[in-house]
Amino acid sequence: MGKQYQKEIEQILQGAESKPTSKKAGGKASGNANKEVSSFIAHRRLFKLFLLASLGLLLLSFIGSAFLPSLIVKILIVIASITFLLSYGGLLVSINTKPNR
Repeated sequence: MGKQYQKEIEQILQGAESKPTSKKAGGKASGNANKEVSSFIAHRRLFKLFLLASLGLLLLSFIGSAFLPSLIVKILIVIASITFLLSYGGLLVSINTKPNR
């Protein structure tokens, strides 16, 4: 699945090299397509980073449940769960929406 997206991004980059600007729906030319693709990739990396951080925080809370007070563990679990859900949702949205060509 990841290779498919990588191939699509490479195709977008190759198309961007041949065309200096891309057209939007209104017929107006947008900025550089390479910049849009790099922004797209940066957002995906950021969401993946938050996803891993939330999983690490969840693991830390489960390990810390042996010696931390239960209130702190519950707060860590809530923060990790909210961060996980938001970053996972953002990652899904960024995967399903492709940058403008």
